[in-house]
Amino acid sequence: MHTLFDFITHIKIVEYLVSISAIGAYMLYWEFLKPKPFKALAENP
Repeated sequence: MHTLFDFITHIKIVEYLVSISAIGAYMLYWEFLKPKPFKALAENP
C-alpha cells in the first residue's frame, strides 16, 4: 500500500467482508434460537 487510494480500497474490502460475515453469523444465531432449528432443511428430501 503506497497510496491513499490503495489504503482506502484495502480498508473497504475488509469492512465489507466483516459486514457480510456478521450478517451471516447473525442469521445462523437467529436460526439456533428457534425451538427446532433448521426444520425447513430437515423436511425436504
